[in-house]
Amino acid sequence: MKHKNLLLQGDIGIGKSTIIIDAIMPYIDCVGGYYTQRILKNKQKVGFLINPIENIKADSLNRDIEDIKSEEKQRVFICKNSNETWSFNYEVFARYSMEYLSESLRQGKKLLIVDELGGAELRLDYFFQYMAKIFISNTPVLGVLKSRYDFQKLKNATLSKATYENVEEFTRLIRQKSQIILLTPEVDNNDVASQVRAFVKRSIITAD
Repeated sequence: MKHKNLLLQGDIGIGKSTIIIDAIMPYIDCVGGYYTQRILKNKQKVGFLINPIENIKADSLNRDIEDIKSEEKQRVFICKNSNETWSFNYEVFARYSMEYLSESLRQGKKLLIVDELGGAELRLDYFFQYMAKIFISNTPVLGVLKSRYDFQKLKNATLSKATYENVEEFTRLIRQKSQIILLTPEVDNNDVASQVRAFVKRSIITAD
């Protein structure tokens, strides 16, 4: 069975976003959605920024804090505080991810990128319902689903009361139309990359 959607799941740093970006670059004009970008200060992670996927042509997955323009700062949804704790503004994440996905659908993009999903933002009912509609729509979705381990790390860092139950509920809701590939150190990333490239190509060609 060929699933409409494909999600990669695995711990941070294992290469999920890199696999997706490499696969979509030849078709970037046909692709919509969003991706998240690490903000660095003195090579240390201090935040995350949400961007429209078309920006990936000019930007990498990492960005120095000195290069963040003033108008981009409103899209920072995770930041490190002076006391070494972290703040997660999931309203900002929800607002811009929905904006970028809606605009992509309006433009008739053939494939939507959701990179990533699965944090406390799924506690927002309006966002949960919106994303559910995205995943059961006719447009294919390729994305990253936060692992339980990464969810727990973010929860501890932000002192959040969120639980993984929302992620599990969302996964059950979309599973019929979605394939989820779990990346671990034992999994061959080249094999996964090949599957993702095939999915992207099929999604673009089928839409034609």
